Amino acid sequence: MGGRSGQSVNSSGSKTSNVSIEEIQVKGYTGKKLTDEEKKYFSEFAQKVIKNYGIEGDVKINTYYKKDNAAGSYNIKVMKPDGTFYGSSYKTEEISINLKNLKTKEDIERNIKHELKHVHQGQNGLYIKHESDGSRNFYWKGEKFGSVSAVHKLMGKHETYMKLPWEIDARSTEKDKY
Repeated sequence: MGGRSGQSVNSSGSKTSNVSIEEIQVKGYTGKKLTDEEKKYFSEFAQKVIKNYGIEGDVKINTYYKKDNAAGSYNIKVMKPDGTFYGSSYKTEEISINLKNLKTKEDIERNIKHELKHVHQGQNGLYIKHESDGSRNFYWKGEKFGSVSAVHKLMGKHETYMKLPWEIDARSTEKDKY
C-alpha cells in the first residue's frame, strides 16, 4: 500500500515526507553554509515537525545568505477561480531560510517550525492567495484579508506585518519542543 504521491510508507504504515535541503546561491552574497551533518540534523528535525503538523507531500528547504531582514519565507500557492493552483502540481512544498539572521541551531529550528506552520496553514485552507475577477487576494480562514499588493506593503513594516493572523499563528508554535 503506497502513500500520497511524494510520500513513502514506513514499516509501521505511517506516511513520511521526503525533505531535501539545498543551498541557493544569491549573487554577491556569501556567508554561512550548512555542513552535511547540519543538513542531516535539520532534515530529521523537519521530519518531526512535518509529522506533527500532518503536512503531506515532499518539502524542500532552500537555504541562502542575504543581507536583508527576512529570516524565512513560504512560497504560498495561488488558487485560480476554478479551485486549482497555478504552476506545477505542487507535490513539493518549498520554504526558504536566510541563514544571515539565524545564528544558532535553535534559531534555525524555530524558523523551520515557523515556515512549516505556514505550509500547514496552506494545506488546510487557512492561509491562501486566491485569484478572482483578475485580482489576487490573501484569505485567512476563508475570509478575505486583503489584496496581495496591500499585504506586500505591510512586509516592509515589520511590527505591523507581525500582527497579521497567519504570522501570529505561526509564531505560536515556535516554542514547541521536538
